[in-house]
Amino acid sequence: MTDKIIFLDFDGVLNTEHYQNFLYHEGKPWQDKFSAFFDPEAAAQLKRVIDATNADIVVESSWKYLGLEAMQEMWEARNMPGRVIDITPSSVSDSWLLTANLEDIEPAMGHCKGMEIASWLSDNAKKGTK
Repeated sequence: MTDKIIFLDFDGVLNTEHYQNFLYHEGKPWQDKFSAFFDPEAAAQLKRVIDATNADIVVESSWKYLGLEAMQEMWEARNMPGRVIDITPSSVSDSWLLTANLEDIEPAMGHCKGMEIASWLSDNAKKGTK
């Protein structure tokens, strides 16, 4: 694992409404076995960031319900840039909760991407590598 991580959401980032509308109006397929196709322009921008930073990717998207192996398989099948090394937890980890200031986070204890990212960072900082 590198020390550079991109926490990547898909919907609205790689899976854009603009590209889905384009596919619809052109009468082209809009999805494969994984789900909706990614916008090639968005993928090209991601490639620019990956090339410049050499960062690894941790998926922070509702698509993560498919699991890490499916995310990695999709990345390879779609010839996407970079390397998916993990997915964020679907809920915050016990170890992160033990060190968090609960007064600051208590109002937002529902699904929160920021909390899931913080939990992943906390869990993986102890491991050093994934």
